[in-house]
Amino acid sequence: ESALPVSGRTEFSLLAAAVNEMAARLRQAQGEMVEKERLAHELDLAREIQSGLLPEGELAAGPFLVAGAHRAAAEVGGDYYDFLALPDGRVALAIADVSGKGLGGCMIMSMLSALWRSHAPRYNSPRELLLALDVQLAATLKPGQFVTMFYGLLDVESGRLRFASAAHSPLLHRKADGAIEWRVTRGIPLGAVSTAMLARSLHDEELEIAPGDLLLGYASTGLHTNG
Repeated sequence: ESALPVSGRTEFSLLAAAVNEMAARLRQAQGEMVEKERLAHELDLAREIQSGLLPEGELAAGPFLVAGAHRAAAEVGGDYYDFLALPDGRVALAIADVSGKGLGGCMIMSMLSALWRSHAPRYNSPRELLLALDVQLAATLKPGQFVTMFYGLLDVESGRLRFASAAHSPLLHRKADGAIEWRVTRGIPLGAVSTAMLARSLHDEELEIAPGDLLLGYASTGLHTNG
């Protein structure tokens, strides 16, 4: 759209100047509206991706019940959890948080989900799996991006959980008698440092879950034994 010609200080020229200013503001408002619609579409897409990656329902394995819940925030981030029954009868548990918001964080989360599901049946050591993920994510994560992640292998017959954590939130273990124990680890996030340095910070740990115990990876997923 072309602007009206403006010359002098006549009533017509003043009116033309006012119309031109109104048209410029209208074009700016239209541009802002288009940008808001684009951002809203991106946010909806990110929410759809995030929702599609999270497991549906619960997983019953032996005496254990594994369940998770997710509450969407106003701004989508890279929160992720998953659980998977392995061919050998164990249950693989993952909780992660990708730095960054919006579609970018969700895309990293999508890649992490695919890598984790393909790697989980191949590793008996949670530490080794986290290191393998770090190697594959290194080429994708930009400087400043990182992933905190907990990974555990639950033996449903013995009740033993073998796990490692790359700087993820500590586990809360509430025992049947009401005693509460926090399991804090000292790992470094995936993508934050070299894989060699990460390897020095990660360790496999174990805990035993008895009937009536509750193990919670707040505020993403939890598991407990029936009864």
